[in-house]
Amino acid sequence: MEQVGVLTSFIFQMGVLNVVAYNIKCPSQANWKFRAQVKCNSTLNYFCLYNSVRGQYVEGCNGPDWDRKGSKRVFAGDFSRGYCVKQRFQPFVFWTNGSVSDCIFVKSICSEEGQVVYQNNSSKDDRTCRCNYKKSYAFIQKPRNDCYCIPTEEECSCYIKSCPENYTLSA
Repeated sequence: MEQVGVLTSFIFQMGVLNVVAYNIKCPSQANWKFRAQVKCNSTLNYFCLYNSVRGQYVEGCNGPDWDRKGSKRVFAGDFSRGYCVKQRFQPFVFWTNGSVSDCIFVKSICSEEGQVVYQNNSSKDDRTCRCNYKKSYAFIQKPRNDCYCIPTEEECSCYIKSCPENYTLSA
């Protein structure tokens, strides 16, 4: 009987250790409000953010907080500014109680036939694409700007444009 008690105690301790070592994942947007009610009894105060000191996501109830366009919030005892990874952008104010833990949008890839990246230097805006005129590609539909298009806002498809003999397509 004593062996069963020792075995039960061992199994319980292993279970507790496994729970303590578990890294949380932030809830999906669909589950964010539910988790906020369970954890904080409030959707206003709940946050789930990356803790740059621990290297993992943490949740808490001392929000909300915000950051400017092009940034996000991280938490390491206090809220502080975090930066969008190069593949994401944040075109409006980031709120810690806004159902997200990272910059909200994934940047366009500019990988359709004939497309190349025109500009990718902002965490506030999507990448801009252009057609590779050096390989005779041109826009199917003229974008607002002659040189580039914004994939999240307009049509950016390219096609191979034929030029008369002794002519070259230029930007």
